[in-house]
Amino acid sequence: MTYSGKLIFSKNKLNDTEVSLNTDNQPSGIYFIEVKTTQGIVYKKLNLIK
Repeated sequence: MTYSGKLIFSKNKLNDTEVSLNTDNQPSGIYFIEVKTTQGIVYKKLNLIK
């Protein structure tokens, strides 16, 4: 999700422990990662600098 709230990537998959995110087509900026699990929801900030 971008700083303005635009969703740029979504993946719904059970039992994944690792997800790769290709940022080749994304500009530099601040992005937010939201991870939902049975334990709860975690948000992380990603500073993409190219």
